[in-house]
Amino acid sequence: MHFRDFSFRAKIVSICLGVSAISLLLAGLTLLSIDQVNMRDTLRDKLINQAEIIGQSAASSLVFYDLDFAGKLLSSLGVNPHIQTAALYFQDGTLFASYTNPKMADFAPPTMPPPDIARFTSTFLEVSRPCLLKNEQVGIIYLRSDLAEISNRLRFSIFIFIAVFLPAIGASLLLTWWAQPLIMRPVNILTAAARDVTEKGDYSLRVDQNSSDELGILANTFNKMLDQIQQTTSQLTKSELELIEHRDHLEELVTKRTADLEIANQELRDFAYIVSHDLKAPLRGINQLATWISEDYGSILAEEGQQQLALMSERVKRMHALIDGILQYSRIGRLQEQRQGVDLNAVVADTINLLAPLSHIRVRIDGKLPIVFAEQVRMQQLFQNLISNAIKFMDKPQGKIVISATTNHDNLCHITVSDNGPGIEEKYHQKIFQIFQTLGPHTNNTDSTGIGLSLVKKIVELHGGTIEVKSEPGRGCQFVFTLKIYSPDKMRST
Repeated sequence: MHFRDFSFRAKIVSICLGVSAISLLLAGLTLLSIDQVNMRDTLRDKLINQAEIIGQSAASSLVFYDLDFAGKLLSSLGVNPHIQTAALYFQDGTLFASYTNPKMADFAPPTMPPPDIARFTSTFLEVSRPCLLKNEQVGIIYLRSDLAEISNRLRFSIFIFIAVFLPAIGASLLLTWWAQPLIMRPVNILTAAARDVTEKGDYSLRVDQNSSDELGILANTFNKMLDQIQQTTSQLTKSELELIEHRDHLEELVTKRTADLEIANQELRDFAYIVSHDLKAPLRGINQLATWISEDYGSILAEEGQQQLALMSERVKRMHALIDGILQYSRIGRLQEQRQGVDLNAVVADTINLLAPLSHIRVRIDGKLPIVFAEQVRMQQLFQNLISNAIKFMDKPQGKIVISATTNHDNLCHITVSDNGPGIEEKYHQKIFQIFQTLGPHTNNTDSTGIGLSLVKKIVELHGGTIEVKSEPGRGCQFVFTLKIYSPDKMRST
């Protein structure tokens, strides 16, 4: 468990105890270090003084070769149990007399006296001093002591430190435990208030501010925040009531307008069928009359008269096609069949057989077309209009119309219908999708009503797709549109 996950109470106790422990440890270590340094200095000075005293006393024995006196003098060091060994040397370094602590027989004096030194090693302290007689050096005194005094002093100091450290930590813990309610009480009050606000949604709660410290500032800020939230909530509640009232009124308006629109649409549909019937009847009569005149009086009519009759018949046919196109355009979006998986390969093949293009025009499918989620009849209308337009306007001796498709990762396919016909200028790329818009004179070869591409665009958009044309004059056209790929699993989920 990380420290950040501890309770605020545990964090306070941990921090206080940690600071106290670290402070005591640092202070104790500092005092122990100082005490050890002082102890080493004291032991060294003590041994040096002892060596100088014995050296002065033993100087005469070196001069007079009084070995007995020198031995007794060195043996007197036995009263100090920490002296390991002692030795007297002549001026030339020859050993004169020595003493070894009986309990430390292994500690023999060195063969050659060290120079005038006072040196600590890891296990002992050794000191050498000149023996002076009337300020003239006559020999060398050497003493070596263990470090037991320092070790004993260190153990005693550690014991004292522990004896002070533990009660101090205990006192710090008690003081922290006694003082923490002073900090925790306002924190607990704030926590309880925040919990009540969250669980009950009561923004009228307030926290008493009993101090001017950081916790008091926090309580004051918390109260101000609750004031703002309460005001905002009040405004939101009022706005919500107003929105509900407006929504109810809007629903009433939408219901009424929907009913009115349905009536208007029904009247428009009835009108479209009536107009279609009323317009088609006289058109059929005019066409039949033109046929009779051509058959009965064709031999006596001049060539110009024959041309006028043919022109009239052609315009009657175009008017008939225009009325059919308007009816088809008005039906899209109103009459919908069940959408299903439609195999575009079969749709395009049926359309090519139905249109039966001339031998100099070749229509082919490049690759395999996908199965799309669409209405069967609308797909037939879509490809019939695109392919028939390409055939109708083909101006090349060898016409080519290619249908291809690509898919992407968005469950969409991009279908392209391209040809090598006359092409379309860029300024007309949007105009051709508007109803009743054509790009040339109406002749026998181009009996366009200006509705076909409008139907295509409406069918594509009805299926959630988009369509665009890519073309340049003399370089053919590419109509590219998108449709949803049929996926049984996704269609069931939707």
